[in-house]
Amino acid sequence: MANIGNLLNKLEKVKKKGIGRYVSCCPVHKEKTPSLGITEDQSTGNILIHCFGCGANGVEVCEALGIDLADLFPESTKVDYTKKPERLYFNPSDVLELLNLETTRVIVAAEILAEGGKLEPEDINRLAMTKTLLMEALSYVEQR
Repeated sequence: MANIGNLLNKLEKVKKKGIGRYVSCCPVHKEKTPSLGITEDQSTGNILIHCFGCGANGVEVCEALGIDLADLFPESTKVDYTKKPERLYFNPSDVLELLNLETTRVIVAAEILAEGGKLEPEDINRLAMTKTLLMEALSYVEQR
């Protein structure tokens, strides 16, 4: 959880400038006169950082202090920055065309079997693939 006290303890020459507002020496450019502005947003609890001397931002200050950038934000606003699997999007007409083709395969196979015919092993394998494709199409539609 964001705790401005933890951040301020790692900084030098901290001075309070108002409610949730502080200045300190910037750890990025190792100054002697405070020019780093630190503000705790009272509505969100987020901690905002900007150095008016060197232009450093929260990322650079956190790196210089050896702290995690996520520590500047309350637990309730933390975002998972891990990369999500890429979601594929298909044109609805392409999906319908695939469904038409695959259901036609099933109908033809059913007609062959209804007439007492036999399916070749490659036809059975293709029907298994058809089942997989149809299940994936259903899953895709359900996720939308």
